Amino acid sequence: MNDYGLEIISREQHPRKLKKFQVDNEDIIGVYENEPFAVRFKNNTSNKVQVRISIDGTDVLTGRLASTEPEGQMWVLSPYSDLELKAWPETNTGGAEFLFSHAKDSVAAHTHGNMTGRGLIAAAIYVDTYRVKSPQTWISPIIWWDGTPAGRYTTAHNIRTQSNSGYYESINSTVDHQPAVGAGTYVGQAITKTAGLSNPTFHSIIQVKYEWWTNLKSRLRNYNKAFPADQQRIMDLGDTPRRSRRRRRGKPRIAPEKKYIEYNRFL
Repeated sequence: MNDYGLEIISREQHPRKLKKFQVDNEDIIGVYENEPFAVRFKNNTSNKVQVRISIDGTDVLTGRLASTEPEGQMWVLSPYSDLELKAWPETNTGGAEFLFSHAKDSVAAHTHGNMTGRGLIAAAIYVDTYRVKSPQTWISPIIWWDGTPAGRYTTAHNIRTQSNSGYYESINSTVDHQPAVGAGTYVGQAITKTAGLSNPTFHSIIQVKYEWWTNLKSRLRNYNKAFPADQQRIMDLGDTPRRSRRRRRGKPRIAPEKKYIEYNRFL
């Protein structure tokens, strides 16, 4: 088991974890337009950690351009715990749900306007160089530290800022239709502030790339065809008769699945 994990959960009907496909040494998931989702970060270590979650190069907690600086607002996780986020936190009680959309409608385009991180969901992990041995009290599964001493908290930054005027000058029509994460309907998401690490130090980054599912399926097919020798014949059926799938009169047939899925998106 890895020390840390990053999972993307589709919330289209009921929560299901999206499968990561490895193409060109990248973990990639396939998504649909207007599909709501959640980001789940897992701390599988015995240490308390802090993490920044970045979507399209946007810091999920602040709405600003994501950075790996060790100062400022971060999410805090206790040992062996998970952090699951499903919305841009407009307030400490909820916000606009994460929604796979088009670049022109993305949160990144309408906040800081920098689209260089489009298509990436990432977690920057921070560890404490001075581990605190005393037990901690956790009052919420979703907690964050704003980089200030205990008792001196600043007002949460509102994610809905004015659209960046230079955005449309730096993005073309091709990028407009590529996937990016927008803002959906309001959903509840409770956030509680807490004390952070004594001395947070940047540790590592883990990330997942996302593409339209139709495009990813095409890439997977071509990727598999690149090694034709691997597609070896397994069985010779000889003269076994091939039966038609047509239903004979009076003989009911078990209904097939509504749709055959060549590559399954879910785990």
